[in-house]
Amino acid sequence: MLANCVHCQASLQFTEAQLAKIEAALAKLQPGKHLRFNCPHCSQAIDLLADGSAAGVPEEAAPAAPPARSTADRNLGKPMPPDTGWLAGGHSEKSGMAEDIPLALILVESGALKTAIAEAFVAKSYRPVFAKSVERAMGSMRFVRYAAVVFQPEFEGKPLNESLFHNHMREMEMMHRRATFYVLVGPQFQTLYDLEALTCSANLVVNEKDAPHLGAILNKSLQDYQDLFGPFLAVLKEHGKL
Repeated sequence: MLANCVHCQASLQFTEAQLAKIEAALAKLQPGKHLRFNCPHCSQAIDLLADGSAAGVPEEAAPAAPPARSTADRNLGKPMPPDTGWLAGGHSEKSGMAEDIPLALILVESGALKTAIAEAFVAKSYRPVFAKSVERAMGSMRFVRYAAVVFQPEFEGKPLNESLFHNHMREMEMMHRRATFYVLVGPQFQTLYDLEALTCSANLVVNEKDAPHLGAILNKSLQDYQDLFGPFLAVLKEHGKL
């Protein structure tokens, strides 16, 4: 796997989840295709070949290595100045791979069910975000794109058909709704009953008694979701619509 940016030579440090995601994407590459992502330091595009090496960068085009520190500097412990190459791109130096970590917004009453849901999504490399109220949740959704949303009607204390949050999800702009895996959890639902999920404008319904099996439930439902919407969402992203 490429260890340094081919443009600024900064070290590319990935989490285990990011490495797994990159390796999975490389394994699916068709002959002659590249995997592209932006360097989190200089924001320049990097193309990877299926073997994890950089594509299309001749050796003579590689930037010179940064000057070595003098013996005096090393002895004094003087730090090297920060790399400011990312300023030319107009992006924060912290941008890049972090944005690839999917977020799961969880609106569930505290307890074993909430813990089980969070652990199931963490196991699927999502980062759980817990809402304190439906109002705060809807407010955050104006600025944050959540890859998954889990809602328990009891969290709001209203029947599903009277729920402000559920109606917010139903009325969401379709382009964004298609990119959000929406899960309803409660004693009134029948786990993995697709017809009920469709009727409720959700992607998955789960009866809370099946909480111990959430890992297997997510594995199946997320795969079905990817099979159904994956190609469509990929085209939208390719054309800058997502």
